[in-house]
Amino acid sequence: MPPTDNPFESAPEKSAPAGPAPSGQWRGHTPANPAPVGPAPVGPAPVGPAPAGPAPVGPTSTWSTNVHVPPSGPSPAQPGDEPRPTRRWPIVLLVLLLLAGACSAAYWFVEIREEQGGSDSIAPIADSGQFGSAPSAEGLVACDTSPRMAPVGYRAGSGVLTVVMDVTATCATGDILTTNALRVAIESPTADVAAAEFDMSNHPTVLPADEPVRLAFEFPSDSVFLLPGHTGQGDIVTVTDEGTSEALTPGALAEVNGNSSPIRAVRATEPASGDREAAARRALRELADADFERILTEINGQWVPQVSSKQEGLRAKDLDGTVVAWNAQEILRQHMDFRLDNPGARLLWSNEWPVFDLQGWWVTVIGPGLGSADTANQWCDDQNIEPDECFAKLISDTRGSAGTTRHRR
Repeated sequence: MPPTDNPFESAPEKSAPAGPAPSGQWRGHTPANPAPVGPAPVGPAPVGPAPAGPAPVGPTSTWSTNVHVPPSGPSPAQPGDEPRPTRRWPIVLLVLLLLAGACSAAYWFVEIREEQGGSDSIAPIADSGQFGSAPSAEGLVACDTSPRMAPVGYRAGSGVLTVVMDVTATCATGDILTTNALRVAIESPTADVAAAEFDMSNHPTVLPADEPVRLAFEFPSDSVFLLPGHTGQGDIVTVTDEGTSEALTPGALAEVNGNSSPIRAVRATEPASGDREAAARRALRELADADFERILTEINGQWVPQVSSKQEGLRAKDLDGTVVAWNAQEILRQHMDFRLDNPGARLLWSNEWPVFDLQGWWVTVIGPGLGSADTANQWCDDQNIEPDECFAKLISDTRGSAGTTRHRR
Protein backbone atom coordinates (compact mmCIF):
# COMPACT_ATOMS: atom_id res chain seq x y z
CA MET A 1 0.00 0.00 0.00
CA PRO A 2 1.29 3.50 -0.73
CA PRO A 3 2.35 5.51 2.30
CA THR A 4 -0.05 8.01 3.81
CA ASP A 5 0.45 11.74 3.71
CA ASN A 6 2.25 11.84 7.07
CA PRO A 7 4.03 8.50 7.40
CA PHE A 8 6.81 9.41 9.77
CA GLU A 9 6.09 7.90 13.18
CA SER A 10 7.69 4.50 13.92
CA ALA A 11 7.55 3.44 10.28
CA PRO A 12 10.11 1.06 8.78
CA GLU A 13 12.82 2.67 6.72
CA LYS A 14 12.33 2.32 2.99
CA SER A 15 14.48 3.13 0.02
CA ALA A 16 13.96 6.50 -1.64
CA PRO A 17 11.49 6.48 -4.53
CA ALA A 18 12.25 7.74 -7.98
CA GLY A 19 12.00 11.48 -7.91
CA PRO A 20 14.10 14.52 -7.14
CA ALA A 21 17.74 13.67 -6.82
CA PRO A 22 19.23 14.86 -3.54
CA SER A 23 22.27 16.15 -5.45
CA GLY A 24 24.71 14.54 -3.06
CA GLN A 25 23.35 16.49 -0.09
CA TRP A 26 22.64 14.29 2.92
CA ARG A 27 22.08 14.72 6.64
CA GLY A 28 25.08 16.35 8.23
CA HIS A 29 26.17 18.18 5.09
CA THR A 30 27.03 21.86 5.08
CA PRO A 31 25.46 23.50 2.03
CA ALA A 32 27.74 25.77 0.06
CA ASN A 33 27.09 29.37 0.96
CA PRO A 34 23.66 28.79 2.52
CA ALA A 35 21.53 31.86 2.06
CA PRO A 36 18.62 32.89 4.24
CA VAL A 37 15.21 32.77 2.71
CA GLY A 38 11.73 33.70 3.89
CA PRO A 39 8.99 36.26 3.51
CA ALA A 40 7.50 39.11 5.37
CA PRO A 41 4.07 40.70 5.59
CA VAL A 42 2.87 42.36 2.43
CA GLY A 43 0.88 45.45 1.74
CA PRO A 44 0.31 47.92 -1.05
CA ALA A 45 3.31 48.46 -3.26
CA PRO A 46 4.84 51.69 -4.51
CA VAL A 47 4.13 52.94 -8.02
CA GLY A 48 5.12 55.90 -10.16
CA PRO A 49 8.38 57.24 -11.53
CA ALA A 50 11.46 56.00 -9.74
CA PRO A 51 13.03 58.41 -7.25
CA ALA A 52 16.53 59.52 -8.08
CA GLY A 53 19.50 58.55 -5.94
CA PRO A 54 20.13 55.64 -3.57
CA ALA A 55 17.38 54.66 -1.15
CA PRO A 56 18.08 54.79 2.58
CA VAL A 57 18.32 51.44 4.32
CA GLY A 58 16.98 50.23 7.61
CA PRO A 59 17.06 47.24 9.94
CA THR A 60 16.91 43.58 9.05
CA SER A 61 14.91 40.81 10.68
CA THR A 62 16.21 38.14 13.03
CA TRP A 63 13.72 35.34 12.42
CA SER A 64 12.38 36.31 9.00
CA THR A 65 15.22 35.30 6.79
CA ASN A 66 14.98 37.83 4.03
CA VAL A 67 12.74 40.69 4.97
CA HIS A 68 11.55 42.65 7.95
CA VAL A 69 8.62 45.00 7.57
CA PRO A 70 8.30 47.57 10.37
CA PRO A 71 4.92 49.00 11.38
CA SER A 72 3.25 51.36 8.92
CA GLY A 73 4.43 54.94 9.03
CA PRO A 74 7.67 56.82 8.67
CA SER A 75 10.93 55.12 9.63
CA PRO A 76 11.90 55.53 13.31
CA ALA A 77 14.32 58.32 14.01
CA GLN A 78 17.99 57.41 14.11
CA PRO A 79 20.68 58.97 16.32
CA GLY A 80 21.56 62.34 14.94
CA ASP A 81 18.12 62.96 13.42
CA GLU A 82 17.18 65.55 16.04
CA PRO A 83 17.43 69.18 14.74
CA ARG A 84 20.02 71.34 16.41
CA PRO A 85 18.86 74.40 18.36
CA THR A 86 18.79 77.50 16.18
CA ARG A 87 17.69 81.08 16.38
CA ARG A 88 16.00 80.77 13.03
CA TRP A 89 13.04 78.97 14.56
CA PRO A 90 10.42 80.59 12.26
CA ILE A 91 12.25 79.14 9.23
CA VAL A 92 12.56 75.76 10.91
CA LEU A 93 8.86 75.80 11.74
CA LEU A 94 7.97 76.61 8.14
CA VAL A 95 10.17 73.79 6.87
CA LEU A 96 8.56 71.35 9.30
CA LEU A 97 5.10 72.37 8.16
CA LEU A 98 6.09 71.83 4.52
CA LEU A 99 7.55 68.45 5.37
CA ALA A 100 4.39 67.47 7.20
CA GLY A 101 2.39 68.23 4.07
CA ALA A 102 4.76 66.26 1.90
CA CYS A 103 4.52 63.29 4.26
CA SER A 104 0.80 63.05 3.59
CA ALA A 105 1.76 60.91 0.58
CA ALA A 106 1.84 57.22 1.53
CA TYR A 107 5.15 55.42 2.06
CA TRP A 108 5.58 51.77 1.40
CA PHE A 109 8.29 49.51 2.80
CA VAL A 110 9.86 46.86 0.60
CA GLU A 111 12.97 44.77 0.81
CA ILE A 112 15.98 46.33 -0.90
CA ARG A 113 19.09 44.29 -1.41
CA GLU A 114 22.28 46.31 -1.14
CA GLU A 115 24.36 46.24 -4.29
CA GLN A 116 27.70 45.91 -2.51
CA GLY A 117 27.07 44.23 0.81
CA GLY A 118 24.72 41.54 -0.46
CA SER A 119 22.60 41.68 2.70
CA ASP A 120 18.88 42.22 2.89
CA SER A 121 17.63 45.50 4.26
CA ILE A 122 14.60 47.76 4.24
CA ALA A 123 14.19 51.07 2.46
CA PRO A 124 11.20 53.39 2.03
CA ILE A 125 9.95 54.03 -1.49
CA ALA A 126 7.41 56.79 -2.03
CA ASP A 127 4.32 56.30 -4.14
CA SER A 128 3.45 58.08 -7.39
CA GLY A 129 1.75 60.96 -5.59
CA GLN A 130 5.15 62.40 -4.80
CA PHE A 131 6.12 62.81 -8.44
CA GLY A 132 3.30 64.89 -9.87
CA SER A 133 0.94 64.17 -12.76
CA ALA A 134 1.34 61.33 -15.23
CA PRO A 135 2.68 61.99 -18.73
CA SER A 136 0.20 62.30 -21.57
CA ALA A 137 -0.61 59.24 -23.70
CA GLU A 138 -2.10 61.19 -26.61
CA GLY A 139 -0.33 60.48 -29.85
CA LEU A 140 2.03 57.96 -28.23
CA VAL A 141 2.62 54.74 -30.18
CA ALA A 142 3.55 51.43 -28.54
CA CYS A 143 7.15 50.31 -29.04
CA ASP A 144 7.97 47.35 -31.25
CA THR A 145 10.25 46.07 -28.49
CA SER A 146 9.31 45.14 -24.92
CA PRO A 147 10.30 47.45 -22.06
CA ARG A 148 13.19 46.79 -19.70
CA MET A 149 12.46 45.90 -16.08
CA ALA A 150 14.80 46.05 -13.10
CA PRO A 151 13.75 44.78 -9.64
CA VAL A 152 14.22 47.32 -6.84
CA GLY A 153 12.32 45.61 -4.04
CA TYR A 154 10.54 42.44 -2.99
CA ARG A 155 8.08 41.43 -0.32
CA ALA A 156 6.00 38.38 0.42
CA GLY A 157 2.62 37.80 2.04
CA SER A 158 -1.05 37.11 1.37
CA GLY A 159 -0.05 34.26 -0.92
CA VAL A 160 1.92 36.38 -3.38
CA LEU A 161 5.45 37.58 -4.05
CA THR A 162 5.29 41.30 -4.86
CA VAL A 163 8.15 42.55 -7.02
CA VAL A 164 8.59 46.31 -7.36
CA MET A 165 10.32 47.17 -10.64
CA ASP A 166 11.59 50.17 -12.51
CA VAL A 167 10.11 49.86 -16.01
CA THR A 168 11.89 51.72 -18.83
CA ALA A 169 10.89 52.27 -22.45
CA THR A 170 13.21 50.87 -25.10
CA CYS A 171 12.13 53.44 -27.72
CA ALA A 172 13.58 56.95 -27.82
CA THR A 173 10.06 58.40 -28.05
CA GLY A 174 8.70 56.54 -25.01
CA ASP A 175 6.18 53.72 -24.85
CA ILE A 176 2.64 52.88 -23.76
CA LEU A 177 1.82 49.47 -22.25
CA THR A 178 -1.68 48.20 -23.05
CA THR A 179 -0.96 44.58 -24.06
CA ASN A 180 -3.22 41.90 -22.64
CA ALA A 181 -0.39 39.37 -22.27
CA LEU A 182 2.95 40.61 -20.95
CA ARG A 183 5.16 37.71 -19.89
CA VAL A 184 7.64 38.50 -17.11
CA ALA A 185 10.27 35.95 -16.06
CA ILE A 186 12.74 36.67 -13.25
CA GLU A 187 15.87 34.62 -12.74
CA SER A 188 18.96 34.89 -10.61
CA PRO A 189 22.36 34.05 -12.10
CA THR A 190 21.84 30.42 -10.98
CA ALA A 191 18.10 29.75 -10.64
CA ASP A 192 14.57 30.73 -11.67
CA VAL A 193 12.78 33.10 -9.27
CA ALA A 194 9.29 33.67 -10.73
CA ALA A 195 7.45 33.66 -14.07
CA ALA A 196 3.93 34.85 -14.91
CA GLU A 197 1.76 36.66 -17.44
CA PHE A 198 0.20 40.08 -16.78
CA ASP A 199 -2.73 41.83 -18.46
CA MET A 200 -1.78 45.49 -18.90
CA SER A 201 -5.01 46.43 -20.70
CA ASN A 202 -6.61 47.14 -17.31
CA HIS A 203 -3.53 49.00 -16.14
CA PRO A 204 -2.43 51.15 -19.12
CA THR A 205 0.92 52.74 -18.40
CA VAL A 206 2.88 55.44 -20.21
CA LEU A 207 6.66 55.07 -20.09
CA PRO A 208 8.35 58.44 -20.70
CA ALA A 209 11.40 58.52 -22.91
CA ASP A 210 13.67 59.97 -20.24
CA GLU A 211 12.86 58.13 -16.99
CA PRO A 212 11.58 54.80 -15.65
CA VAL A 213 8.19 54.26 -14.05
CA ARG A 214 7.96 52.22 -10.86
CA LEU A 215 5.32 49.45 -10.91
CA ALA A 216 4.47 46.58 -8.57
CA PHE A 217 3.79 43.09 -9.95
CA GLU A 218 2.20 40.30 -7.89
CA PHE A 219 3.31 36.70 -8.54
CA PRO A 220 1.01 34.04 -6.96
CA SER A 221 2.51 31.02 -5.23
CA ASP A 222 2.24 28.75 -8.29
CA SER A 223 4.46 31.14 -10.27
CA VAL A 224 7.22 31.46 -7.63
CA PHE A 225 10.27 29.19 -7.52
CA LEU A 226 12.55 30.91 -5.03
CA LEU A 227 12.25 33.91 -2.76
CA PRO A 228 14.65 36.72 -3.66
CA GLY A 229 16.58 36.71 -0.38
CA HIS A 230 17.88 33.27 -1.35
CA THR A 231 18.97 34.08 -4.87
CA GLY A 232 21.77 36.56 -4.23
CA GLN A 233 22.50 39.60 -6.40
CA GLY A 234 21.92 40.37 -10.04
CA ASP A 235 18.40 39.16 -10.81
CA ILE A 236 17.62 39.26 -14.54
CA VAL A 237 14.16 40.05 -15.92
CA THR A 238 13.02 38.84 -19.34
CA VAL A 239 9.97 40.70 -20.70
CA THR A 240 8.02 39.40 -23.70
CA ASP A 241 4.86 40.87 -25.22
CA GLU A 242 2.78 37.84 -26.24
CA GLY A 243 -0.59 39.61 -26.54
CA THR A 244 -2.36 42.35 -28.44
CA SER A 245 -2.53 46.08 -27.70
CA GLU A 246 -5.84 47.84 -28.30
CA ALA A 247 -6.18 51.56 -29.00
CA LEU A 248 -7.18 53.48 -25.90
CA THR A 249 -10.57 55.14 -25.70
CA PRO A 250 -10.79 58.75 -24.43
CA GLY A 251 -12.02 57.38 -21.10
CA ALA A 252 -9.08 54.97 -20.87
CA LEU A 253 -6.67 57.77 -21.73
CA ALA A 254 -7.79 59.56 -18.60
CA GLU A 255 -6.87 56.51 -16.52
CA VAL A 256 -3.34 56.10 -17.86
CA ASN A 257 -0.85 55.84 -15.00
CA GLY A 258 -3.75 56.50 -12.64
CA ASN A 259 -4.11 53.01 -11.12
CA SER A 260 -1.82 52.75 -8.10
CA SER A 261 -2.68 49.16 -7.17
CA PRO A 262 -0.24 46.27 -7.80
CA ILE A 263 -0.72 44.36 -11.03
CA ARG A 264 -1.76 40.75 -10.33
CA ALA A 265 -0.61 37.98 -12.67
CA VAL A 266 -3.33 36.23 -14.65
CA ARG A 267 -1.47 32.92 -14.89
CA ALA A 268 1.87 31.23 -14.25
CA THR A 269 4.11 30.68 -17.27
CA GLU A 270 7.22 28.74 -18.16
CA PRO A 271 10.31 30.07 -16.37
CA ALA A 272 13.33 31.51 -18.11
CA SER A 273 14.96 28.07 -18.04
CA GLY A 274 11.99 26.71 -20.01
CA ASP A 275 10.92 23.68 -17.92
CA ARG A 276 8.61 24.23 -14.95
CA GLU A 277 8.95 20.73 -13.47
CA ALA A 278 12.74 20.75 -13.65
CA ALA A 279 12.84 24.29 -12.24
CA ALA A 280 10.55 23.25 -9.37
CA ARG A 281 12.72 20.24 -8.55
CA ARG A 282 15.84 22.41 -8.48
CA ALA A 283 14.07 24.97 -6.29
CA LEU A 284 13.01 22.33 -3.75
CA ARG A 285 16.57 21.11 -3.48
CA GLU A 286 17.96 24.64 -3.11
CA LEU A 287 15.37 25.56 -0.47
CA ALA A 288 16.16 22.45 1.59
CA ASP A 289 19.89 23.17 1.33
CA ALA A 290 19.43 26.79 2.37
CA ASP A 291 17.13 25.84 5.27
CA PHE A 292 19.36 23.07 6.64
CA GLU A 293 21.74 25.24 8.65
CA ARG A 294 18.98 27.59 9.77
CA ILE A 295 17.00 24.64 11.11
CA LEU A 296 20.05 23.47 13.06
CA THR A 297 20.44 26.96 14.52
CA GLU A 298 16.82 27.89 15.14
CA ILE A 299 14.62 24.85 15.76
CA ASN A 300 16.89 21.83 16.30
CA GLY A 301 15.68 19.94 19.37
CA GLN A 302 12.36 21.81 19.46
CA TRP A 303 8.73 21.04 18.73
CA VAL A 304 7.19 22.66 15.65
CA PRO A 305 3.98 22.23 13.64
CA GLN A 306 4.50 19.89 10.68
CA VAL A 307 2.09 21.06 7.99
CA SER A 308 3.00 18.98 4.94
CA SER A 309 4.84 15.85 3.84
CA LYS A 310 4.79 15.09 0.14
CA GLN A 311 6.68 13.06 -2.44
CA GLU A 312 6.43 12.87 -6.20
CA GLY A 313 3.85 10.34 -7.37
CA LEU A 314 1.68 10.62 -4.26
CA ARG A 315 -2.07 11.09 -4.70
CA ALA A 316 -3.46 12.84 -1.63
CA LYS A 317 -5.64 15.74 -0.57
CA ASP A 318 -4.48 19.33 -0.50
CA LEU A 319 -5.44 21.56 2.43
CA ASP A 320 -8.69 22.53 0.68
CA GLY A 321 -9.69 18.87 0.26
CA THR A 322 -8.86 18.66 -3.45
CA VAL A 323 -7.15 15.41 -4.43
CA VAL A 324 -3.83 16.24 -6.09
CA ALA A 325 -1.35 14.16 -8.08
CA TRP A 326 1.75 15.54 -6.40
CA ASN A 327 4.66 16.36 -8.68
CA ALA A 328 7.53 18.77 -8.02
CA GLN A 329 5.49 21.78 -9.17
CA GLU A 330 2.59 21.00 -6.83
CA ILE A 331 4.89 20.27 -3.88
CA LEU A 332 6.70 23.57 -4.41
CA ARG A 333 3.41 25.44 -4.87
CA GLN A 334 2.02 24.17 -1.56
CA HIS A 335 5.30 24.92 0.24
CA MET A 336 5.22 28.46 -1.18
CA ASP A 337 1.62 28.84 0.01
CA PHE A 338 2.98 28.42 3.53
CA ARG A 339 6.25 30.24 3.00
CA LEU A 340 4.79 33.40 1.51
CA ASP A 341 2.64 33.88 4.63
CA ASN A 342 4.88 32.40 7.33
CA PRO A 343 8.42 33.78 7.76
CA GLY A 344 9.33 30.67 9.77
CA ALA A 345 8.36 28.07 7.14
CA ARG A 346 11.21 25.64 6.49
CA LEU A 347 11.65 22.77 4.03
CA LEU A 348 13.31 19.45 4.98
CA TRP A 349 14.32 16.47 2.86
CA SER A 350 13.45 13.47 5.03
CA ASN A 351 16.62 11.55 4.10
CA GLU A 352 18.69 14.17 5.94
CA TRP A 353 16.90 14.03 9.31
CA PRO A 354 16.87 10.85 11.47
CA VAL A 355 13.51 11.75 13.08
CA PHE A 356 11.88 10.54 9.83
CA ASP A 357 11.86 6.83 9.02
CA LEU A 358 10.70 7.04 5.42
CA GLN A 359 12.96 8.35 2.69
CA GLY A 360 12.27 10.66 -0.22
CA TRP A 361 9.72 13.05 1.33
CA TRP A 362 9.61 16.86 1.27
CA VAL A 363 8.47 18.06 4.68
CA THR A 364 7.30 21.58 5.58
CA VAL A 365 7.42 22.76 9.18
CA ILE A 366 6.62 26.17 10.69
CA GLY A 367 9.04 27.88 13.07
CA PRO A 368 10.01 29.33 15.41
CA GLY A 369 10.34 26.40 17.78
CA LEU A 370 7.64 26.02 20.43
CA GLY A 371 7.96 24.90 24.01
CA SER A 372 5.98 21.68 23.80
CA ALA A 373 4.08 19.32 21.54
CA ASP A 374 0.80 20.65 22.97
CA THR A 375 1.75 24.20 21.98
CA ALA A 376 2.60 23.07 18.45
CA ASN A 377 -0.72 21.23 18.15
CA GLN A 378 -2.54 24.28 19.49
CA TRP A 379 -1.03 26.26 16.59
CA CYS A 380 -2.58 23.71 14.20
CA ASP A 381 -5.94 24.08 15.95
CA ASP A 382 -5.74 27.85 15.65
CA GLN A 383 -5.10 27.58 11.90
CA ASN A 384 -8.11 25.26 11.39
CA ILE A 385 -5.95 22.71 9.56
CA GLU A 386 -7.16 19.10 9.54
CA PRO A 387 -5.52 16.83 12.18
CA ASP A 388 -4.03 14.53 9.53
CA GLU A 389 -2.36 17.50 7.85
CA CYS A 390 -0.92 19.37 10.85
CA PHE A 391 0.55 17.99 14.06
CA ALA A 392 3.50 18.40 16.42
CA LYS A 393 6.94 17.19 15.30
CA LEU A 394 10.23 17.30 17.20
CA ILE A 395 13.11 18.20 14.87
CA SER A 396 16.54 16.78 15.70
CA ASP A 397 19.69 15.88 13.80
CA THR A 398 20.77 13.29 16.40
CA ARG A 399 17.83 11.28 17.78
CA GLY A 400 15.69 8.65 16.07
CA SER A 401 12.02 8.86 15.21
CA ALA A 402 10.61 7.34 18.43
CA GLY A 403 8.67 9.90 20.43
CA THR A 404 9.15 12.74 17.95
CA THR A 405 5.57 12.85 16.61
CA ARG A 406 2.51 13.90 18.59
CA HIS A 407 -0.77 13.67 16.72
CA ARG A 408 -3.74 15.85 17.61
CA ARG A 409 -6.61 14.26 19.48
